[in-house]
Amino acid sequence: MEEKVKSILKQVSELYLKYGIKSVTMDDVARELGISKKTLYEFFKDKNDLVKCFIEFHMHKIRVVFEGEKDDGQNAIDHLLNISKIITTFLTDFNQGVHYDLQKYYPIIFKSLFDYKRIYMFNSVKDNVIRGMKEGLYRAELKPELIAQIYVSRVEASLDADFLKDRDYTSTELFTEMFTYHIRGIASKKGIEYFEKQIFLNK
Repeated sequence: MEEKVKSILKQVSELYLKYGIKSVTMDDVARELGISKKTLYEFFKDKNDLVKCFIEFHMHKIRVVFEGEKDDGQNAIDHLLNISKIITTFLTDFNQGVHYDLQKYYPIIFKSLFDYKRIYMFNSVKDNVIRGMKEGLYRAELKPELIAQIYVSRVEASLDADFLKDRDYTSTELFTEMFTYHIRGIASKKGIEYFEKQIFLNK
């Protein structure tokens, strides 16, 4: 991705994440960047194209961060804990306003992001389950693909604005509890002991 475009998308991301997508016009973007709208249109043909590039930029960030977590020095629980922290960060950054605007006004772009996250998360969790079973930290009788599907479904539920409406907890808090629930459900005795030790050390 061209450096100038990356710089623009970084600033656009900050605008969208702060104000939502619908309320930010191309005039707002040009003003914030300190360039003319004509110059902005040299990089993006319209707002739909800008939103599409914003999502591709976001997906690239996810891929880079996840690939950076492929550390063979960690065991499966450590690795999944780090993944959960990454997802929690993205849940916090990618607020409900942006999520809602994408879903309502840019459904095709929203679907591409949704499918991308789903596939990436599914494969990551499935690999983690297989690894944990080999390490003896997860129960030997688990079905990795089924466990990954359940995990993905729960994460998607945590993004549902209607589900969280009028609740006393955030999507991040829900996800944190869900992660603990997930580990306790799949871990062996050895894995539970290790997990509880990590919780104690991180208090």
